[in-house]
Amino acid sequence: MNLIREYLLMGARYWIAPKRVVRRMIDGNVPWYILLGIIILYGISYTLDQVAYQELGDYFGFGFLLLAAVGVGIGVGPLLWLIYSGLFFVLGKLFKGKGTWKDLQTAVAVSMFPFLFKLGLWILQLFLFREEMFMDFNPRINNSFFLLVFYLLMVLIDVISSIWYYILLFRAVGEAHGFSSWIGMLIVLFSVALVWVVVKYVFDTVLFPI
Repeated sequence: MNLIREYLLMGARYWIAPKRVVRRMIDGNVPWYILLGIIILYGISYTLDQVAYQELGDYFGFGFLLLAAVGVGIGVGPLLWLIYSGLFFVLGKLFKGKGTWKDLQTAVAVSMFPFLFKLGLWILQLFLFREEMFMDFNPRINNSFFLLVFYLLMVLIDVISSIWYYILLFRAVGEAHGFSSWIGMLIVLFSVALVWVVVKYVFDTVLFPI
């Protein structure tokens, strides 16, 4: 428990000192189960985002969607982790990056910390809004001033945390490769765009947030 608490504190510090935390995690040989836990929770949070964006609550039951999000998320997290780690590693080498494959795997896993915060927001919203989080029609939210204001506040916090996630990811990739955050930004944006295009035109699915 002490070890888990230590890494949760590091996750909190990551929001304000990403490079320092990434370097410490890379040099510290983080236990595999810590990284795996972060990756899986990221996958669940990311999948919930996709379910809400696709408004699948108009077609499937609330309980089914929750179970599906957890089940699919357990696979999606590791899959995206491997894809982005590979892309960041290969593209970084084109800019003479010094990071190893393991360094980038660790950096990408660490960069998923903000999605643990987003998962906390999801749990709160699911408790308050239930199936309306996955639906186009939201009568309970629209008919309650308190719920509507709280919902809009949650949306704002989610947007800000998503933007901050990418800013931190730029810095994490830069630190892992030993170059500037600006080059890290170019690598991340190109990789994300590539994944989006492949998913859109090969699998006919739009990912959001990208």
